[in-house]
Amino acid sequence: MSEELVNHYKADEREINFLLFEQFQVQEIFESEPYTAYTEEDARLILSEALKFAVNEVGPLNSYFDRTGCTYDAETHEVKVPPLMKDLQKKYQENGWPLLGVAEEFGGQAAPYALSLAASEFFTGASAAWTMYTGLTNGAAHLIESFGNEEERQLYCTKMYSGEWMGTMCLTEPGAGSEVGRSSSKAKKNDDGTYMIEGVKCFISSGDHDMTDNIIHMVLARVDADTKGTKGLSLFIVPKKRLEDGALVDNDVVCRGIEHKMGINGSATATLDFGSSGNCVGYLLGTVENKGMSQMFQMMNGARIGTGMQSLGSASSAYLNALSYSRERIQGKKFESIATGKRGTDSVALIEHEDIRRMLMEMKSKVEGCRALALKLAQHMDRAKIAGEGSPEAEDHLGYVELLTPIVKAYLSDQGFKVAELAIQTYGGYGYIQDYPVEQYARDIKIQSLYEGTNFIQSLDLVGRKLNVGGGKLMRQLGGAITAFIKANEEHAVLGSEMKSLDEALGCLNKTVMTYASHFQSGRIRQLPLTSTRFLELLSEVTIAFLLLEGAAIAHEKMQGLEESDRDFNFYAGKIHTARFFVHNILPGVKMKAEIIEKADTSALEIADNQFPMVGGD
Repeated sequence: MSEELVNHYKADEREINFLLFEQFQVQEIFESEPYTAYTEEDARLILSEALKFAVNEVGPLNSYFDRTGCTYDAETHEVKVPPLMKDLQKKYQENGWPLLGVAEEFGGQAAPYALSLAASEFFTGASAAWTMYTGLTNGAAHLIESFGNEEERQLYCTKMYSGEWMGTMCLTEPGAGSEVGRSSSKAKKNDDGTYMIEGVKCFISSGDHDMTDNIIHMVLARVDADTKGTKGLSLFIVPKKRLEDGALVDNDVVCRGIEHKMGINGSATATLDFGSSGNCVGYLLGTVENKGMSQMFQMMNGARIGTGMQSLGSASSAYLNALSYSRERIQGKKFESIATGKRGTDSVALIEHEDIRRMLMEMKSKVEGCRALALKLAQHMDRAKIAGEGSPEAEDHLGYVELLTPIVKAYLSDQGFKVAELAIQTYGGYGYIQDYPVEQYARDIKIQSLYEGTNFIQSLDLVGRKLNVGGGKLMRQLGGAITAFIKANEEHAVLGSEMKSLDEALGCLNKTVMTYASHFQSGRIRQLPLTSTRFLELLSEVTIAFLLLEGAAIAHEKMQGLEESDRDFNFYAGKIHTARFFVHNILPGVKMKAEIIEKADTSALEIADNQFPMVGGD
């Protein structure tokens, strides 16, 4: 290979450690089962080693994966990944990384979710396309672990978690898009309890490739063709190669092609034809038919969090690359007078220019805020597991998980793309060319707002379902935590003004929830999907402002007594400036969004189709 491999991946390990061990106190988790095998020292070492692997092994291959891409042979129907990807995957498996968060029963290390999710940011930030193979595999294996019978668990889980076999999720069909209820794939039951599967699935990430001997597809299909909607769907385990008499044999799963995409070119996005020769055998997940969609939601929710982390990992590296470039690139003279246009005599680094600093601060505040959002969700999941299934404490923690999942998916992917856009702008023209890494980050991130249900679908889930859980319990729980924080810090020596701004934004949020209740009661249902995306942003920004200010308050306390030359002093001071920037520059948008929702404008609904421009081809 003639192309020189250069690592461009960058990460902020200090910030991640701050969130885990200073803000969210994840070390408390290690005091309780099932996590007592871990210590804070262990966790820090694991994260450090994960970062080394990302920088030394993964990062140098990212642009190579992008430019080489996957290939499809129309005669053999075989897909090949970029050659060096198989070598990387082998090293990844040999180092045990796929097993970090996996149960010991299947050979895993049973690490807390917060730790494994933090480590995943390094891997996915170093190469979003490559990590999709393992991410989907773990999600499919976890489905089988959770809902499969003992025979299915023993046959598939260990091989999939270790990476010996890989997996996918197969929902989307041609023409159906996100409307999964229109699925027409069929499953006909055989006398031996297996099923014959027939149907075509499209846009299947990691749908076919040559990194493993076998790919286990989780396929939604109908046993009764007359059923309609999602309630008639069952979930099947459909191997690319099924096991017969101890040997793997072809299972009539044919790849009909792969997509040529804007980004994530190292990830094979395939169209799969199941049963075109009438010989595709599927195995019902568990024992009950017509439970497919409820089962698949587990994998979808996990994938939604993973999608958010993919966006975050790429956006963080885009921001840190832009930061490094702005410190190195000498260009332009500083203004001495805006009115006269007078400038200094010497050219300065980009970071000295006001608008560059504005962009850097926007990137910093959004990256750090989004990371706090994701890791807050993760540690609540761990604390729920410690509390025990069904306990009131576990229900409270899971309430946060339920509420935060759609905003982790949607807000992180939307803002990740905007961060990458700002990174390109920081570079200027150089950001637009492949010699520098940020243009790839932008292309790789964009798909994340479309995956696992478009971000509009996430906003509908939030407004249509999550706001109504327990009569608004989830929102009251979050709002109560924010209110308690504000009251405890309203006289804060440094952040008092920002606490008032957060309180005002929380008031806007609460008022908007009441506005939605009024829409429900008055039958103005179309106002909800018309404005749900804005509400998701509103809720995300209030929550992020809370988390950034919480971190800033901790930082202010920690920096007392430190010398200004101390690296920790400057880290903590940066946390305070970041929170203040977000509150003064991003949070004011909450009031605007709340006002838009309250006004209930209907112009987008009232305009007739033929009042949009009529153009050639219409």
